[in-house]
Amino acid sequence: MRNDYHILWTSCPGALAKGGETIDDYNMRLKNTLLRITKLHDVSNVKRDQIVLIVAHASTVDLAAGHLARSRASTTEDLDECFKKIPTGSVLVLEKVQGRRGWTPNLYAIPKMTYSDQSTMFDTEFVLREPIAAKK
Repeated sequence: MRNDYHILWTSCPGALAKGGETIDDYNMRLKNTLLRITKLHDVSNVKRDQIVLIVAHASTVDLAAGHLARSRASTTEDLDECFKKIPTGSVLVLEKVQGRRGWTPNLYAIPKMTYSDQSTMFDTEFVLREPIAAKK
């Protein structure tokens, strides 16, 4: 166990309720939050690899993978589907390695955990899907 581990920031996103936060607002809020977390490591002149561990609700895991690894925003349909594909409490590890562009998911960093028939394993094909091309 590493002794230098510390929580940088926590958040509990509000429900996407009628009259509340829109899907676009939710995408933007999470994207800005993730970028703030990643920039916390950029205060040093020393170049080094970065690792972000996301343990969250299904929609947050989906949005995090979408924004950091695929430049993809989630749609209403994605968020409806994600609760079938991503268990709450899923673990997603994203790495930014010096010399490589962007964030890369590390699907083997943490083994899946199962308890009482509940697993932290998500549908990787769904989570790492490519963005849908914009309609012309």
